[in-house]
This record gives sequence, structure tokens and C-alpha cells, in this order.
Amino acid sequence: EYPSSHFFAFLRVSSRRLFSATPPHQLRHSLPTLPSTSYESALSRDKNCPLAITAFWPLQKPSLVPRPSPASVVVRPAQLASSCRLYTLLAARALSPPVSELDARRFLRTIPQVPGTHLGIGSFRITRRPSFHLLLQRPIWASSPSPPALSVHADFVSCSWPETSRAPKLVRPSPTTPWLIPPPMYPGHPMHRHHKLSTWVGPRLRRGLSHGFLINRLSRRFAASRGEQLGLFFLSTTAILSALPPHRRFLHFASASPTSSASSASSTPSTSVALPMASAQQSPDSSDVDSTPRSASPSSSVASGRSSRTSVSNKRMSVSGRRLTDFNPMSSVDVFAIEEAMKMAALDQHRGYTQRHIAEVKQHRDTEYLEHSKAAGYQVIHEPLWNKGLSFTPEERVSKNLTGLLPHAMESLQTQCARAMKMIDTRQTNIDKYLYLSSVKGQNTDLFYRLLMDNIRDLMPLVYTPTIGDVCLQYSTLYTRPEALYISIKQRKSIRTMLRNWPCPNPEICVVTDGSRILGLGDLGINGVGISIGKLALYTAAAGIHPEKTLPIVLDCGTDNATNLKDPLYLGLRQKRVPMSVQQEFMDEFMEAVKEVYPDMVVQFEDFESEKAFNYLDRYRNTHRCFNDDIQGTGAVVLAGYMGAVNLSGVPVEEHRLVFMGAGSAGVGVAKQLVEYYTRRGLSEAEARGKFWLVDTKGLVTKDRGDKLAEHKKYFARTDNNGHQFRTLEEVIEYVKPSALVGLTATFGVFTESVVRALKASVVASGPNRRPILFPLSNPLTKAECTFEQAVQWTGGSVIFASGSPFHSVTVKTGEAGSITYHPNQGNNVYVFPGLGLGAILSKASRVTDEMVYTAAEALSGSLNADEIHKGLIYPRIERVRDASVIVAREVMKAARRDGVSGLPESMWNEWEEWGDVALTAYIKQRIYDPMCFSEAKGRL
Repeated sequence: EYPSSHFFAFLRVSSRRLFSATPPHQLRHSLPTLPSTSYESALSRDKNCPLAITAFWPLQKPSLVPRPSPASVVVRPAQLASSCRLYTLLAARALSPPVSELDARRFLRTIPQVPGTHLGIGSFRITRRPSFHLLLQRPIWASSPSPPALSVHADFVSCSWPETSRAPKLVRPSPTTPWLIPPPMYPGHPMHRHHKLSTWVGPRLRRGLSHGFLINRLSRRFAASRGEQLGLFFLSTTAILSALPPHRRFLHFASASPTSSASSASSTPSTSVALPMASAQQSPDSSDVDSTPRSASPSSSVASGRSSRTSVSNKRMSVSGRRLTDFNPMSSVDVFAIEEAMKMAALDQHRGYTQRHIAEVKQHRDTEYLEHSKAAGYQVIHEPLWNKGLSFTPEERVSKNLTGLLPHAMESLQTQCARAMKMIDTRQTNIDKYLYLSSVKGQNTDLFYRLLMDNIRDLMPLVYTPTIGDVCLQYSTLYTRPEALYISIKQRKSIRTMLRNWPCPNPEICVVTDGSRILGLGDLGINGVGISIGKLALYTAAAGIHPEKTLPIVLDCGTDNATNLKDPLYLGLRQKRVPMSVQQEFMDEFMEAVKEVYPDMVVQFEDFESEKAFNYLDRYRNTHRCFNDDIQGTGAVVLAGYMGAVNLSGVPVEEHRLVFMGAGSAGVGVAKQLVEYYTRRGLSEAEARGKFWLVDTKGLVTKDRGDKLAEHKKYFARTDNNGHQFRTLEEVIEYVKPSALVGLTATFGVFTESVVRALKASVVASGPNRRPILFPLSNPLTKAECTFEQAVQWTGGSVIFASGSPFHSVTVKTGEAGSITYHPNQGNNVYVFPGLGLGAILSKASRVTDEMVYTAAEALSGSLNADEIHKGLIYPRIERVRDASVIVAREVMKAARRDGVSGLPESMWNEWEEWGDVALTAYIKQRIYDPMCFSEAKGRL
């Protein structure tokens, strides 16, 4: 009785006024949901099934500008620039090119041709996203003088009208065509961005042109890629959709007026029911519901003999004691109730429909729609980006069909955090604590990040180093659910498809690794994906990048780790790592795919082995938005700490001599950052490079050492050793007599007592009241070159200490009753890379320049407050990492403008310059994600 070729999907739509001041992560909770099973089951039976959906455009100040006349065919941009409109997709039919003219004409006859409706062509795909399940992937071509173009923008459908339309020739508007309607994002949200739309404007179909020829011509331009379907779309700016049972045709309900009723007649039997429009001048404080009843203007398509049934129709059109004509389409009432009333009235007025047909409508609604509503409620509490746990209000539990699915108690986010912390405290090991945090993240995103932000000193070591190192070692064993994008070199031809499969639209930052050098643990293969997941958690916690906009990626090129290859539970490719040349080709394909699919995304390279790290950075830095945290991020954070340490050491800048234990990508990257620091202080590059001595596993790096030096080491290879080779660190310390010692070896205990005491002796010998600088920066804790307690003990407390892993404060007794407490500094990259990434995103930088990285270090060095300076710290307290990230992002944005890579309009910069850093700081703070508190959400959702 219900042919699959005529399957309809019903969507319940709440017509609340939606403003651009409402953050999208709150707006999603107000929008209805519909499980994708109905769409997918229909498509599995017949690809040519019609679909129907209604979409909202939440814009600014909806009541300031009157809605256009229903008789207008041309919708002026000025009328919609500040108004909130309901837009309806009346029908969408999947097609398989080539499209015949007969198919097009059949589709046209399915829908009444009335003013305000347009036929369009485009491509779409069905997704599992809990918002709109029919997403228009490509711009739609439409047959009107000023046709709209629809495209996906986050979870919403956004619109733009071109300025001109020249029929019948296909015209593409200028790339500089401005947005005539703001994007549906409030300006303070990180998802807010301006997109350029490519809109194809074609001739109107009512001019006798061949539909088949035109559609075939356009279908070639909208060739559907994998996962998409070509489709015809029937659009209306004034209609509210009402559908008959699946085996019936569409009924179209459009706003009508005496001037337009005649033109609304169609050869296809249809019924038009008038809906009241807003008054010509509506005040901003006017009610959502029009208080003045408007009478319906019957359509000319309704036979005169049906007038006797008007009273019956009005009764059926009454909803909760109010007539249909009392409802405003944009009022805060249930549109589904209006649709039901209109449906019953239309059935009464239409000949040939009996009570049996009415019963079919009711049965279809009860069995299909209500089932979808229940499933949607269950889906809300199982979608971490939507779930609020026990913070759902009683009203929300009813409206979202959550009654009975949650305990009766209603809790604030803070109470839920307290429960979570109590559960963490009951876990015995860090791995168990990490697994619990991971389960919280998989259930409630807001709770996870509120918990992390409020307890970042305690929880950051669990989410990132040092715990993440142990997690990576056991990742295949601990695996419970996918949290990243896993791209295998065996699937290199499908990289674009895999990128598009990521469920969150338009990610802004990704962390990619190949697992070849994870922390100090070596080649872990696909198990190294844990480092990408942990890093992106800190992007959100420390810089406020929305979790929906983050993308962890691991490139699986095999592994040389024999333990992994023998492990039956290993999740990656069971083969030796591919040669460098093959991986280079794979990396080229990956970067090109990223640039094509997500052109605005910033790519952070993470934990590639040294030779690959330098190679990829040099290869892509000028053509892609990318940076390497091991090289540039570590260098910037060490530079910031070194700037503060120089001021505390008592040693003049020009007298400092630095020894680096470790000459890998991180060590060389840090040293190059410090060389730039010295050149900016007035030294030549040769003089600055002469202040650095690098030591690797074979001793001091010299040009005449006899072995083949890696390319990245040659820059710092010494030539003043007079043929003498220094094989141990103690020998190098005795020879150089440095003032600073930096460790990046990933070897625990390499800074022995004799080494540290020799460092102190060399500093004290150069002058009184001088303090040694000691930076053991390796991660995790088990790879640190020495501990803070050892450094304090061996230097008598005079050391200026910064480590990569967290250490506790040390208290030393000074007598029978006295004591001194020493506070360590943690030179963690989390102080730099989140702010650097945020600044690159907000400035729309086309690439990440050296000036931006160096500016990030300077900004971090200047972010300390008075209390931190008084305590002798060289980094801000970890609890202030968000404040530091905002400062870093602000200065990075300004550096992007100085380098000419910022994509922001100059007018914005001019406005910020008038107000100073306060305005730019406010701009950044408005765009960072902050988990929603229950006290705030209660009044806004």
C-alpha cells in the first residue's frame, strides 16, 4: 500500500524565534531531531524516493524588518538581511544522470506551480547527524529572477542571493559578491565564519526551455561525488510543508492574497490556505504571535461547491481553541499542530478523500512520526555533544521526550563535576583514571571539559603527559571506541572520502601523527593516535577551540616495533614501516586532500621522527596552514622560559653559553628559536650560533667527528674544537663552561649529580650571585633527565628550573624550625600551541610564519602577572593557561597581519586599532568555547 518510490519522511519543526545571539551549541538543543533510519531505509529500497524537510535561518533582529509580501516573486535581499524566515524544501528527488526531460516534467507535475516556489538542482547526502539529515552539499541552482543558493553551514542551511541574474545564460557571480545574509552563527562563537558561495544562476523553466537539456547541462556541473546524490529540489520561501500519505501526492500550502490567488492555480489539484503575515512595521518588542486575526483567502483552485464545507474546515483547523488564521508562521507555537490542522482541512475540502484516507494519515503519523520522536529523545542523551546529563530542565525533558530516561534529580554542571572527581579519586592507577575520563568524554562533552578546566593542574597529567605515554603503549589493548580518523597507506586512494566521513563539519584544527616517534617511546605505529587525541583535548581546555572543530588523525604506514607486530590485539597494519620515499608520496596526497576538503583547517604535525619532521615542515609550510609542535612549539615555549630565566640568572645576555643534550628535531628546533632571539638582540647569525653546543649519543656534534651527520644537525656542528672530540656530557661541560643546560634526550637520569654540580661551578666561577639554568624537558616523567628535587639538592636551591613533565614543589629545612619552599616551572608546550593554533584560526592566516611563532614566545614571556613574577616563576601558573592562550592568540593574530597572511578585512583591524588590545582581546574571548553552566542554560534553552 505504501510504495517505496513514494516514501515520505516527516520532520517535526519548532518555529521558535532563533537569533544569531543564541550560540549554536545551545541552539542545537532547541532544534528537533529525527533519526536517519527512515531516510536510509527508504534509500536502500529505492534511490528515487522523495524527501521533505523544513529549514530555519536564524538571523539577527527578526522583528525590525517586515516580511515581504506573499504576492512577491522576487525576494529582495534587503528584506531578509535582518529578518528571521521560515524556508521550506517542498520536495527532493534523487536522480541518476543523465536526466531525461520526461523525468523532469514528471517531477514538475508532482508539485503545484505557485508564486514563490522555484525548481533547483544540486547534490545532497544523507548523514547520521542529529540535526538536519538532508544536507545540501553543493549550491542549488534555482529558477527565479534572484534565486537563492543553499549550502551546508555547520548544522544549518544558510543562504545567499546573488546581486544579478542574467537568463538564459549560465552566470557565476563574482567571487567578491558579498554576503547578503549573515551566516547563522553569533559573532562570538568559534564556529562563526564567512563562506564564499559558488552560485549558478540559470534561466527560468517557465520560458519553454527544454527541461531535460537544462538539467543535464547542470547535472554535469554538479557531478555528485562519493556519498552524494544528484537531486531536483522544489523550494518555497512562504510555504509550510504538509504531506499526504506516502501513496498520495504533495499538498502545497502557500501564503495567498487576492492579487496572487489567480496565479496560484495549477493543473494539479491543490489547496492553498492563507497564513497571516507580519505587519508592515513591527516593533522589536512585538509579540511572536500576531495578535490581529487574519481571515483566510481561499485559493482559486478550490471549487465553488466546497464553500458549504467552510464551517467544518474551520472547526478542523482549530488548534487548542484558536483558529488557524490566528497563527503567525514564525510564532513560538508548534508548527506540527498547524500542519495537522491544515492537513485535515485540506482533506475535507478535496474531493475523493474519504475517512479511510484520513485514518491512513493518522496511522502513518502515529506509527512513523511518534516513533521517530522517541528515538530522537534517546539519541539526545547518547550524543556527547548534545547530552547535558542531569542538567536537563523539566521542560526540556518533556519537549525532548526524555521523561523516564533520566533519574528524577536535576543537577548543576558543578555537582556533576564533583561526582566525577570523586569517582576519579577512587581509581588507583593513572590508566584507570584516564579510562574514566575518556568514558565521561564519550558521554557528555561539556562535563568533560568543565571538569578538565576546573581541575587542570590535577587532570592535565592524566589527559596528556605523562599518562598519555602509558596509554599509547597500551592503546590497542585499551581500545573501546573510535575517537580519531585512522588513515592507512593501504587506503591512500580514498583519503578524501575518509576525511569527508568525519562526522563533525568543517574542523578548524587537526593534529596528525604517523606514530614514528611518540614522546620518548619510539615507534608505536597506530598506537600513537593517543597523542593526537590528548593534544586536541588541550586545544579545547587551554584555548577554547570548540571540540566539534578538532580532528585527531593517525597515518598508519606500518611499524618497526617488533612488539606491536607480534601483538595479536594490535590495531594497525602488520607490516614494516614503508620506505621514506613511499611515505613522502603518501604525505603529499594527504596534505593535498586536506587542502581540498578542509581548506581552512590548520594542521599540526606531531611526533614524526626527526628527519621526517624537518622535511615535512620545510615542504609544506609555505603552501599549507601547518606547523610542527615538536620543532616550533617546543622552541617557542623554551624561548619564553629562557627570556624569563635570563632576567633571573644574573648573567648578562651576551655572556650566556648553552649546551643542548639531545640533537633531534626538538633540540635543533629549540636552538634555532634561541638563535633568532640573539639575532634580534643585535648579534650576527654566526655570533648567535656560536653560543650553542649540541651533544648527541656520540658526543659533541662537530664537523670532523667522522660520522655522517643528519642534515638538521649540520647547522650547529662545531668547527672550533681543534680536532679534539668530546664523547661525554661531563667533558663538554668542563670544556664549554656553560650557563645553561637544556635536555631533550628522552633518557631518564642523564643529568647526573656530577653534571649538575659542574654546571653550577661554571656559573659561580663567572661571577657572584649568578644562578645556573637547568631545563630537563623530556616527556613523560619516566624520561625526564633529572627531577626537581635532585636539581634543588645538587645546586643548593639556586637553580632556575623548568621541566617538560610536572613536578611537585620541594620544601627544604633551613634550621630546626625554618624551611624554604621552591616552586618548579613546567615548560609545557600547552602554553604555546593552543594559543598559536587559535591565533592562526581567528586571523584566517594562509600560513603559519616564523614571525607568528616567535611572537607567541614573546607573548608567553610577557603573560606573567605580578604574583608570579614575585615568586620567581618564568611561566604562568597552569591554572591561568587560558589567560595566557588568549594573550598568545592576540599577538599571533597581529603578527599574521604584519606578515600579510591574515585573511581578515582591513576594516576590522582598523577598528581594533582605535580601541587597542582591549577590543581584540574581547573579540577572542567571545569566540572561545566555554562549557555551558546549568545556571546560564536554564534561562536560554
